[in-house]
Amino acid sequence: MGFFSSNKDKQETPIPNNQPEPVIVKPTIPEPVAVSNTIPAPVAPAPKPVIETQSTYTSNSNSTNSKMTIITAGTILEGQLKVDTDIQIDGVVKGTITCKNKVILGVNGKIEGDINCQEAEISGKVIGKINVKDILFLKGAANIDGDIVTGKLVMESGVKFNGKCNMTGMPTPAASSNGTVTSATTAKVNA
Repeated sequence: MGFFSSNKDKQETPIPNNQPEPVIVKPTIPEPVAVSNTIPAPVAPAPKPVIETQSTYTSNSNSTNSKMTIITAGTILEGQLKVDTDIQIDGVVKGTITCKNKVILGVNGKIEGDINCQEAEISGKVIGKINVKDILFLKGAANIDGDIVTGKLVMESGVKFNGKCNMTGMPTPAASSNGTVTSATTAKVNA
């Protein structure tokens, strides 16, 4: 006998009449699922928390308040900020800051807006006007893009400053009878 055989060798057995025909089961295919053409509305991310802490701090200012508000690194604050205490900013503030005492901007801090305060110590980046009644201290890493109005200005080497500076603690320029300015208190610095 060989490996191959023909159909002649096979005999079909008839199904007796009293037995049911064999049932052939076909696999079922699931019905197609309807797909919606609408895109779900995006979910707005939760707002970033603003962290404010108060700690004891001895200020060199003449204020009797020894508390300080701190905006930590990684914090982004948008809007107007009004503070009665000293404030230290190591994060980002987008808006106007009004402070009755001292504003301290850390090396990695950034302010995109105006600053109005009694005194300030700036080491970070400011894009906006700075208005300081008493003394403004610009440290070496400071980067200022805007005008300054202050009573006194101390600027370390390395400061980047683009704008006008007006020293309000000095007399305003007076014109002589021939129209020339006899003293200058406004300086434009592009460092």
